Amino acid sequence: MTPNWFLNMSAPIVNIPITFFFCSVFIGLLPYNFICVQTGVMLSEVSSLDDLFSWERLLQLLAIACVALLPSALIRRFSQRRLKLSVQPQNRLDTDKKVQ
Repeated sequence: MTPNWFLNMSAPIVNIPITFFFCSVFIGLLPYNFICVQTGVMLSEVSSLDDLFSWERLLQLLAIACVALLPSALIRRFSQRRLKLSVQPQNRLDTDKKVQ
């Protein structure tokens, strides 16, 4: 979620080991690189503006976006289950208390 240049500059300052930095950046940039490559491949095949807005191209772009969002959705789901986090509204009134 942070800019890549910031991670590159701050990693040696906060003494992040090179193996951890390499693995985390490699895995973290995979979805972004996947989107860029697949979008470039699809756009290189486009010969006219009508080809760009065809249902086939739009569905392919939608599938790429869903694949890119899948890791973050899985991480969020499993982290909430493992930590047993429950999201509760902040301004909810208790049903036991009566407001007068």
